[in-house]
Amino acid sequence: MKRKFSALASGAVALVLAGSSLALTAGAASAANASWEPDTNAQGTITFYNAAGQIITGGLLSDSPPWKYAAASSAKSGSNANTKASMQWGIPDHNVADTNGWSQVAGRVASQTFPVASGPSSITGLASNIPVSTAGAGEANLSASAGSLNDSLWPNQLQAKLVVGTEYWQAVIEINTSGATRNGIPAGQWRVLGASTPTNASTTTSTPTASVASPQVNGTSVTFSTTVTGAASGTVKFFDGATQIGATKNVTSDGGTVTSDATTSLSIATHSITAQYIAPDFAAISGSTSSALSYVITKAPAAATTTTLSLGSASVQKPAAATATAVVTKNADSSVVTAGSVTFKSDGNVIGTDSSSPYTLSYSSSNLSDGTHSITAEFTPTDATDFVASTSGSSTLTVTAPAYTASDNNISTSIPAGTIVITTSYTGANTLALPAMTLNAEATEYSTSATFDGIQVADTRPGNLAYTLSALASDLTKTGSAGGVNEKISGQNVGLTGISKTSSNVTPNTFLGGVASGGATAGQNLTAFNNAAAAHVAATDAGSAGLGGGSPHAIVHANSGLGTSVFTGLLSIKAPTNTLNGTYTGTVTLTVVGS
Repeated sequence: MKRKFSALASGAVALVLAGSSLALTAGAASAANASWEPDTNAQGTITFYNAAGQIITGGLLSDSPPWKYAAASSAKSGSNANTKASMQWGIPDHNVADTNGWSQVAGRVASQTFPVASGPSSITGLASNIPVSTAGAGEANLSASAGSLNDSLWPNQLQAKLVVGTEYWQAVIEINTSGATRNGIPAGQWRVLGASTPTNASTTTSTPTASVASPQVNGTSVTFSTTVTGAASGTVKFFDGATQIGATKNVTSDGGTVTSDATTSLSIATHSITAQYIAPDFAAISGSTSSALSYVITKAPAAATTTTLSLGSASVQKPAAATATAVVTKNADSSVVTAGSVTFKSDGNVIGTDSSSPYTLSYSSSNLSDGTHSITAEFTPTDATDFVASTSGSSTLTVTAPAYTASDNNISTSIPAGTIVITTSYTGANTLALPAMTLNAEATEYSTSATFDGIQVADTRPGNLAYTLSALASDLTKTGSAGGVNEKISGQNVGLTGISKTSSNVTPNTFLGGVASGGATAGQNLTAFNNAAAAHVAATDAGSAGLGGGSPHAIVHANSGLGTSVFTGLLSIKAPTNTLNGTYTGTVTLTVVGS
């Protein structure tokens, strides 16, 4: 049965196909769909081209327009004086005897004058009597037509007709709107039925060029550019070895420049940069890969730094702690540098270090002489190839003598063979004798304890001011020791707990005992703190447990202390099991500090 198209009014169609070169001819339908009978009134088939003049046989339904040019496969007849051609298409209908009765799709390309005056050589080179229709920008794509293709025999097919006067040429197009490949057509694409694929034309992808010349230091932002010759569409991927650089880029013109995303992440190494051109689907052109660009990334020179020092206070009274903080920044952008350590010095002598930014130090003012001191901070980087060392300016710290006279209380103990014996003495004439040290059931330590009586504080300052009573134990050393590591007991192993008030005439006179060290004192006038002896730490341990370390430990605090208060507590001493027998002596220094 003969099929004919009725003439269709001009309109807009959206048709642009990603480039390639395939001659399109109407032919047999796919295996799954029957095609209508050939229209014997057609003069021939239609060849479709993209904007670059490359022959295409298919593309995306979303391309707008799906093709740029449609050319007849043969010349118009000599009796046909028309010089304009239009693209029309309709919905096949096997129930209608003549194609003139088929329903037209809403959009179409308006009539265009031929031959084409300007365009790709493959179009302008056609004979003047070969009809050509040109699609304009923004014309509708094939997605809009897909919903109308519901004929029972040809449900996915569309007939394209190139019309010049009373003559026309035709092609059959199959559309795939399903979610999977159908009849060899990927989802969301179209293809001319029966089209043969010509031999692929070759393309050339140029060796990439860099936005900044090699070598560069790590962290430098760089982009790479290439040109693709022989293709006006498709995509380009840039690679660092096997790793893609940034997103895939589109080719928009033959020989046009394609540039990668900027990257700052190239590692310190010699890199092989290539560009790979990927031809679009249905394009009769080949992909190509460029030669490699060798690009060298070196390590940046060590960054200059600045160290800034600040003191917690410019003046401190013994035995209070002094604090210092150092911040290290990179000169180039003022960012904080954390990879390194800072050594703090007083008058050129090391007083402490810290390796965690911000770098801080708390140290006992008792370790410094009375008077002014020059404090500095010296930054040492973890890797000298990353950062340059720097030293802060000096800050002045004034140290003053304690406001109260310290009271040294001598204590002693002895360790007989197989055990530890401890004795203590407040003064040379009054000795507090601790029992001999005994080994615990687990055989992990020696220990002894005794009541520490008569801790008296007499406060006669006007104003009923607050004060803190603190204690600091020295290490105990064996009498006649030769300095062996097992002939000393750490001051951290000396503890004072269970302090109670024997008597007091201060007002108000409320007392809270047994509070953990550093606990709150609000709500009570007198508060006692427990400083338990450490669990037999070695004499070489640098901690501050018990009554040991470099700073005194608060044992009693008075929120108002005018008058006399007397306290008692339990003095405990522990020792590691590797401590040698003998007599060990040391001191517990009590200090009253106004607070």
